[in-house]
Amino acid sequence: MQEKLKELIKILKTGTPLQVKTADKGIEKLYDNLCQNYDEKCLFWEIFINELKNMHDLDDKHKASLIYSLKRPVMFAEEEFFCDIIDVVFQNIQSNSGLVRQAVINLADNFFINISCITDFKNPGTERNQKAGDYFGYLAYGMALLQRKYYAPKFNKYKYTSSMPPSVYKSVGIIFSNIFYNKRYDIVYEEFLNKTPKYVDLSRIEDLRKEVMRLDLLEKRKEIKRDITALFKKLEIKISFEELKKKLYNHNRLPDLIKDIKITTCFKDINETNKAFMLISNLWNHFPHKILNGLCPFEKLHEFKL
Repeated sequence: MQEKLKELIKILKTGTPLQVKTADKGIEKLYDNLCQNYDEKCLFWEIFINELKNMHDLDDKHKASLIYSLKRPVMFAEEEFFCDIIDVVFQNIQSNSGLVRQAVINLADNFFINISCITDFKNPGTERNQKAGDYFGYLAYGMALLQRKYYAPKFNKYKYTSSMPPSVYKSVGIIFSNIFYNKRYDIVYEEFLNKTPKYVDLSRIEDLRKEVMRLDLLEKRKEIKRDITALFKKLEIKISFEELKKKLYNHNRLPDLIKDIKITTCFKDINETNKAFMLISNLWNHFPHKILNGLCPFEKLHEFKL
């Protein structure tokens, strides 16, 4: 089996369209013949996952062919390889090639059939169902992070994902929509987000999570700068935002910063005071401090550096 599989994969990676089509059918037939042999199926996935993780030098057509060839096997993949398959989805849905992304959408759709088959909404407490919930949650969480990573304001004008121009953001959105076709998966996902998953290791996408948090921090800093600049202009406080950042950087305590900028005497009522203090607190939490070696409390809390 091993030699036959490697031969078929080589054709998928280098062959003509006709050869690739024949090899695709060969992969499907080969996997069907392994259905009763657990060890051979595991070997199949070990070989294929390794190929999928190392196809950087392939052209887009052959990358797509390699991914498409799993359209049937992925529906019957062993659970031990679920996270590896999901990682392949995460990696390749970010491709600049629409051809590759479409192959990944197809892979994700068929893989989700596999997850659905082991999901039992009537018996949520079983170990099998908890596994299904963790695998689904891992897939959905990664897709949510990728949506945030590739979001841009220009997408706001589109009411439906299907009407968007081709993009990574659209492809991610399609997968995200497809896996939430059943509203009961909303509950599964909510439960996943409110627990420590037992059957998946979230450190596999820690770099992606940190990248998204950096984006969120940059957006938050822009928002804080805009709001504080407007507030200081309204209150006629003669401190530029850059000066304020320098003062914050060198202070060790928030009350000392508030005292330094002499802001407490500028307000007309308690609502205005509370709003200003909230903005200053946000500034304190999201901009660098000398005492934190150039990090902000938000970065320190989540242990990453911008």
